[in-house]
Amino acid sequence: MHVICSDLEGVFVPEIWINVAERTGIDELRLTTRDISDYDVLMKRRLSILDANGLKLKDITDVIATMEPLPGARQFLDWLRARTQVIVVSDTFVEFARPLMEKLGWPTLLCHGLTIDGSGAIAGYNLRQTDGKRKERKSGQHPDSFLAVCELFPQEI
Repeated sequence: MHVICSDLEGVFVPEIWINVAERTGIDELRLTTRDISDYDVLMKRRLSILDANGLKLKDITDVIATMEPLPGARQFLDWLRARTQVIVVSDTFVEFARPLMEKLGWPTLLCHGLTIDGSGAIAGYNLRQTDGKRKERKSGQHPDSFLAVCELFPQEI
């Protein structure tokens, strides 16, 4: 079995949180797992910043709606999918990724989910799997399988 496993942000689309930081003027939202490797610490910090600034899910999805895939991303994914299976593994959230997945032709996406409260604020997050990128990579280590990982920052895997 041949499978291409890839990250989403920085490979097919720009970094979501960096775009949110630029649009809102909140520089601290530029932090990514390259800056804070502990995802739980990073997300708790992001949620605290959102809360302190009164930002809700809609504020973030409004930014995401303006984002486009990186040049050639859709064509590359179409080319890959015509030849093999492609799975995108990301630390983003279903609620963030939906408009971008549509623009990319709906590749298979494994990512997390958000808990939204009655006011539309992000109250928490739900991990699909802890350390998901690394575990997906290891799951392809079978003698009859081939797994290629497309990643700009392989130290995360």
